[in-house]
Amino acid sequence: MSLGRAFAGHRLDHNIACAAQNGFAGIEVFYEDLDYLAKELGHSSGDSTPSEDQLLAASCLLKEMCQTNGLEILGVQPFLFYERLVDRKEHTRMVEKMQPCFKIAKASGIDIIHIPTQFVGMKA
Repeated sequence: MSLGRAFAGHRLDHNIACAAQNGFAGIEVFYEDLDYLAKELGHSSGDSTPSEDQLLAASCLLKEMCQTNGLEILGVQPFLFYERLVDRKEHTRMVEKMQPCFKIAKASGIDIIHIPTQFVGMKA
């Protein structure tokens, strides 16, 4: 399902087209894909973090690109390092961080937000 992550040089538009050409029905998207797409659209420059509105614009474009290519967005994997949190302050911070993810999911037409266990203990 996953097409590779944007920071590894995988352009989202290219990956979506390749997935469609190779018979995929749906894809999984990483949060970084939206971040990079917002930057490519000129919504953010350099290493700056796009705003919530900029990410929502990228999410709408993502949805449009997938619809054009006949692909469903199966889920987005934006919420890393949450599982097994025992520190209440960190838990609260992570719940606050999750709030924009719901808006991004809605704009993209996504109904699944992954909280992957395979990233536990691995900090980027």
